Amino acid sequence: MKLSLNWLKDFVDVNISPKELGNKLTLAGFEVEKIAPSSDGVPDTILDLKITPNRGDCFSVLGVAREVAALTGGKVIRNVIPAK
Repeated sequence: MKLSLNWLKDFVDVNISPKELGNKLTLAGFEVEKIAPSSDGVPDTILDLKITPNRGDCFSVLGVAREVAALTGGKVIRNVIPAK
């Protein structure tokens, strides 16, 4: 799963470096295959995660954000769309 760090930051406060985040995710059981700058010219970092089938809760950006919040003590940010 390729995950934009900027997109992840829309869901959780990430105040650590991409390398440190990769280390924390690796220690939590996620295989971080690669951390690289974005190839489309946007100043962003792309995390390439290998997520095992038993972690279906992390097959989305919000799921990874919850895991990152648990690992870093951050808070998950949820944008709620108000009902009309």
